[in-house]
Parts: sequence; C-alpha cells; structure tokens
Amino acid sequence: MSGVLSKIKLFSPSKRVILSTLSQPILRTFHTSLFSLSTLKQDNQNRNDYNNTKKTSKLKLTAFLLLGIPTALFSYLYLTEGVDSIKYDPKDFILSLNNNFFVYKHYFQLNFPPIANSSNMTVVKYGNDNKKILLYNVVELTDVVKDLISKLGDNVETVVIPNKEHHLFAHAYVKYYILDKKRTNVKFFCPPGSKDSMIKSFNKKLNRNLTDTLNKVLIEFPKDYQLPREWLEDKDLNNRFKVQTFESIAVLQEIVLFDTFNKMLIACDMAHNIQQVVGDATVPGKIGMKLYGKFMGINNKFGVSPMYRLIVKDKKKLSQEVENVNNWDWKGITMAHGKPLLPKNDRDLRKEWKEDVTKNLLK
Repeated sequence: MSGVLSKIKLFSPSKRVILSTLSQPILRTFHTSLFSLSTLKQDNQNRNDYNNTKKTSKLKLTAFLLLGIPTALFSYLYLTEGVDSIKYDPKDFILSLNNNFFVYKHYFQLNFPPIANSSNMTVVKYGNDNKKILLYNVVELTDVVKDLISKLGDNVETVVIPNKEHHLFAHAYVKYYILDKKRTNVKFFCPPGSKDSMIKSFNKKLNRNLTDTLNKVLIEFPKDYQLPREWLEDKDLNNRFKVQTFESIAVLQEIVLFDTFNKMLIACDMAHNIQQVVGDATVPGKIGMKLYGKFMGINNKFGVSPMYRLIVKDKKKLSQEVENVNNWDWKGITMAHGKPLLPKNDRDLRKEWKEDVTKNLLK
C-alpha cells in the first residue's frame, strides 16, 4: 500500500504515512477474508468448521464494505481537502456596495464531512454617518478580517449569529470585542432557542466559564417572530433592517435580514448560489464539495437545498415566512455559501427564490 501511495503525487510524504497506517487494518481484513474463502473450499473434511468459517469470512467482507470504504473515503478527504486560510482567503472584501455594504469570503474545512468549504460574512455600516457596524455570519477572525473591519472604523455594535449551525467562529468575536477590547456596547443576537447551547459551546471553546458575561451580551430572538428589546431600542438598527426568522425549519431557526437602504436580502442557509465549487482551480475541495453539493442539491443553482424538506416542521408557517420576505422590495442577495447576487434589471431574484423554495420545500 505504501508503495502505491508513493507513486501518487497528490499526497505529501507525511500524508502518505498517515493514510497508509489507516489503511493497513482494512486491507488486512479484506485479504484474510478472501484467503479464507478460497482455501477452505479445498479442504472441507469438517463441514461444520467450513460453514462457520465461511460465514465469519462473509461477515468480515460485509464489515469491510460497510466500514472500510467510508473510512478510506473519510481519510482521503481529511488528508487532501485541508484549507489554509492564510493562503486562500482573499485580502479584501469580495463585494463592496455604496461604501457601506461589504462581503468577505473565508475558506475552511468542515469537521464532518471533512471537505473544503467557504462561507461569506456580510458587513454593513449603518446609523448616523454610517459609523456603526453590523456583522452577519461571522467567519474566522484572522488578522486580515480584523484589519478590514478596522479600516471601516472598527465600531462593531451588532453581531448576528444567523442560525443554530453557523456559530463556529462567533466565540472569537466575543473574546476579541468583549474580553480583550472591553467593549460594552457590542450585542450578539442569536436564533430562538439557541442561547443556552451557544453559551455551553463558547465556554468550551474559550476554555473558561463566561456564563455570566455571555448571558449579558448574547441576546436570543424570542419565538413567534418578536424582536428583542435590545434590537428595538437601537433605532438606527431597527430603522435600517427588517427581520424575518424562519421558525418553521427545525435545527436552523434562521434569522434573515433586509437592508432597506441597499435593497439587499442578507441570508445564511436559506439561499445558496454555488455556481463554482469552492473557488478557482488552485483551491482544494473540488471533489468533496462537488459530492456534498450533489447530495444537498445545491450545485450550479440559486435557491435552497431540497434536503431541508426533511427538517421543515410546519409548511403553513414556512409559506407565510416566505411570503413575508418576498413582500420586501429586495433586489439583490448575499448568502453564506456561493456568490452574492447584485440587483439587475433583467432578473427577478425574489420570484426565482420563491419558486425554488415552493418547489423544494412546500410542494
């Protein structure tokens, strides 16, 4: 196995050693099973022993098929789809609109499945003279991200954690703004029913008990489409953005915003626009993300994943939520995964999105 791997230039020497080590028990089981089946037929004096051993060999082969192949695939993806954010992340925003609306793309590797992926963070300047900053779907807080936000004024007051799945990097912003910079005016908004689990997650990631602090800065959206008191009290925030929570979709409970000034819808997983798999040809992840995108039904399309149908708990409620969003006069859209879509006269994005959601989740 090691000899074969040495001929594959895709793997570095260290990765070949790891993959070879992982593959040895699997290959040993496979070879032993085949050998048992071939040799036992030549000597079947003890029919009972033969049948029992044959049965055991078949079980081993079944185990190989059920466990060995997925393990090999997992190992391959883990070793080949790691993403170095310093190497692949852009050094500037990928979108700038009216000098107050920005999008930044970050590359990373999912924990499971271990494939290369990318995520977009939307940054909006709002309030008097656009001095306040809102961050939606925060990405890894690298030095590049810190520098870009600093150039915008660094006056971050609102951080929106869009759904229950997209909070991987939010704890770093709590540490940076609340603990390190001692900011008392930064508010972190999270979806309905997510606050307790996020506090546990943040405590674990920061390796300290910050429950009291997190209870103050982490603000949960109430159920039944109500807005938090802290959101309403910030007149600049409440006047600039309209809000719709998707309470009909279990697990996500996504918060979607509408920037009334730029006519841009700001979504996370309630829209995808993956027209090109994980960047250009120099970025890893072509195989894994293409397979994952195929499974989720999100490759080469603008819309939602049909797999979300499995977690829709109330279609009537979802239909009303979609209607509420489409009653807003949005012309463009940003999302966590895929290329943002700017307003264009020849394209009705609201109609396209509604038709796709209706087709994949409501019918």
